[in-house]
Amino acid sequence: MNITIIGAGATGSVVAVALARAGEDVTTLLRPDAVAESASVRMQVAASGAEPQWAIIPIVAALAEPPDLVVLCVPAHALADACQAIAHLPTHIPVVALHAAPAGDATAQQALGRRVIGGTLTGSAEYLHIGQARVVDAGVTLDPAITEYPAALAALRGALTVTVAPVVPQRWARLLVDLPQVLAALTNQPLSTLSEERGIAPLILQLLTEATRTLASAGVVPADLPGIDIVRLRKLHTVAGFFAQGALRRESYVFPGARELPISLWQRLRRRRPTEVDALHGAIIRLAQAHAVATPLHTRVVEQMHAATASGAFLSVEALKRALSRG
Repeated sequence: MNITIIGAGATGSVVAVALARAGEDVTTLLRPDAVAESASVRMQVAASGAEPQWAIIPIVAALAEPPDLVVLCVPAHALADACQAIAHLPTHIPVVALHAAPAGDATAQQALGRRVIGGTLTGSAEYLHIGQARVVDAGVTLDPAITEYPAALAALRGALTVTVAPVVPQRWARLLVDLPQVLAALTNQPLSTLSEERGIAPLILQLLTEATRTLASAGVVPADLPGIDIVRLRKLHTVAGFFAQGALRRESYVFPGARELPISLWQRLRRRRPTEVDALHGAIIRLAQAHAVATPLHTRVVEQMHAATASGAFLSVEALKRALSRG
């Protein structure tokens, strides 16, 4: 199958290498300014405890002929622009969008003018360089609409661990579980260390409480995630504050404080690149506004993310507490 991957970041690298090694005809489509003089790139993906996997994959700035399948592997804030490069393709060609934003598919569909099949990368991946990534437990979840394209589904299943299930609940679940990691991203230190600082646990609790209250008010039920007690986490906002803080400390397995790889927001801050904060945490804020739920801490987190992106500087723990505790 002739498959075009748009993007060569962490997700794009993982998907492109897996498909190429499974024998598919893979091409990577990048922005013209990102395409090197050479016509191909050696993509390499290293999994935890395993030998790196690599493949030589052509890179192009424009498609010479229509592919059989397109997989969008760009951050949510770049989806609309990425769709412009494939807007001319016939509508029978399936387009899969792998990203983390709950409302990202609607953005892509509006830009493309037709349906997009939602998907999300499970596990985690870290961008190292163009076409180079580290990965832990990578697989993909795809919306059931992919079953309308059996050849595309077969190709993806031949290369990756694929689960067919509604994707948006998966995205909400991952966003909820990763909320505490945003504080780690803003300070550039592991959450396991940061959470021991005085005043950080209440901020984590407030973030989770705002989010779980918003999802409950909107009737949004996040999907189950392996190893995560998502039901208990969803009900955190119903526990009195004093007891909730105790639960937060006793049951840290509910939202892992230590991750082998940093979340994407943290990775992009380190590289001084725009983040997906508006598509991720902004989605919680917008949903809260629609259901009259107050989310002051989420609003301040988004402000600090924008400030950190603009300045290229991380916050000290004390500066973080001052910025997020005001008002």
